[in-house]
Amino acid sequence: MYHPATHRDGVPQHFVRDAELLERVNPARREREIDRAPADNIAFARIGSSLVKIDIVATAPQVGGEQSAGQTAADENELRWHSTEWLTADYADITDNQIRLNQLAQSPPRPQRYWVAQQTMKILSVNVGLPREVTWQGKLVTTGIFKEPVKGPIMLRTLNLDGDQQADLTVHGGVTKAVYAYPSEHYGYWRAELPGVNLPSGMFGENFTTEGLLEETVYIGDRFRIGETEVIVTEPRMPCYKLGIKFGRADIIKRFLASRRTGFYFAVAREGTLSAGDAVEFIGRDQQEINVSDIIRLYAFERSDVKGLCRAIEVEALPESWKGYFQHQLDKQLS
Repeated sequence: MYHPATHRDGVPQHFVRDAELLERVNPARREREIDRAPADNIAFARIGSSLVKIDIVATAPQVGGEQSAGQTAADENELRWHSTEWLTADYADITDNQIRLNQLAQSPPRPQRYWVAQQTMKILSVNVGLPREVTWQGKLVTTGIFKEPVKGPIMLRTLNLDGDQQADLTVHGGVTKAVYAYPSEHYGYWRAELPGVNLPSGMFGENFTTEGLLEETVYIGDRFRIGETEVIVTEPRMPCYKLGIKFGRADIIKRFLASRRTGFYFAVAREGTLSAGDAVEFIGRDQQEINVSDIIRLYAFERSDVKGLCRAIEVEALPESWKGYFQHQLDKQLS
């Protein structure tokens, strides 16, 4: 699906919401091929579960009579990956000879193929912990938020990892919240927000500290293979007061939600062993495309988005508790 945007130097710019995944070209570099029209020279392309922002300028766009093929070739001669909030900058040059550029500039619009590299997705740390009693604001509280990294293979079961357990099963754990994942990319943000605070892996109570999986690019119902296991994304994490216990400060709860850096939960579709360092392989997506950030947005920031609420309710993998909440919000908007 293409969405017209602005113009730059007379060349139309478009944003690609979805890029068709065609085939793995070079497994060692995790490269993929996508189809694009020559007139499109900038895109957000989702490949697997990674969102990449790219300038497509490997071949001449369809420029009409106002710009020569030579000018186009001089201006548009490389494919650039841009650093964004969730991507690490990387560069790759792709050049065509002048004859090919002239042919492309004079030819009718048709899909062209470009090589792009998929961002690595993996588990950096596996963290587990059993409930313990702590004193918080003068009261004795039982919490399972304290997690420590483990080495070597560990068994993931339907309800949790071996050696891990939740304390209050009325709000934590269960089939749809068996495993909590938190992006390692967010740790830099929190180090800047909380100077002097030690932030080891597992600090947010996550079981998986991940790389390459962001709330903007992970969708409810996405299915992944990790080691022997298969997991399904179900919902974002909503902070409770026990996050304040972990950090020793009550304000972290509001700051956590306001940041929209919540991480997300997995349900377990296939039990098995996994280890820190394992790749996270995308294997399927729900037909209704609602990402984790959409759920956060509809819950806390844009509760009157009727269209978004309707879409969220239709997502099969979203737990019934969320659907009920959104249905209630929707009924209020329509009444």
